Amino acid sequence: MEDMLLFVYGTLRSCNDNDVRRDLSKNSSYVGEAYYRGKLYLVDSYPALISSDDPSDKVIGEVYRLHNSETIEKIDKYEECGELFPKPYEFIRVQDVVTMIDSRASVECFVYLYNRKVEGLTRIKSGDFCKDRMYRDGVLS
Repeated sequence: MEDMLLFVYGTLRSCNDNDVRRDLSKNSSYVGEAYYRGKLYLVDSYPALISSDDPSDKVIGEVYRLHNSETIEKIDKYEECGELFPKPYEFIRVQDVVTMIDSRASVECFVYLYNRKVEGLTRIKSGDFCKDRMYRDGVLS
């Protein structure tokens, strides 16, 4: 398997009572903190990332090295998610550049981007969305 990196921002949704973050921690290695040039919006209680050309728009996240291709397939299964979450077509997985915070090195990662118009959505701050609201240990709060 070629080197597959994934940029995770906010929180990953739980699908069919399976904690995707737990699956990620079992099947990947933490690389470090990074930022993506983009903005976060609130969509159905979930943080949605869009890309931006403005250097001041930075969304902080984590980079993971995936140990197997099945991990990305599990995370991709949006159609298995409950009605509280955005529809599958609202997100696309792309390969894009993120910047590692500790070394400022640019690395190519898989990034999930919001694929709809953001008019009418609320912009939210970058950071760990999980700490502010939504999931704590896989439970909706």
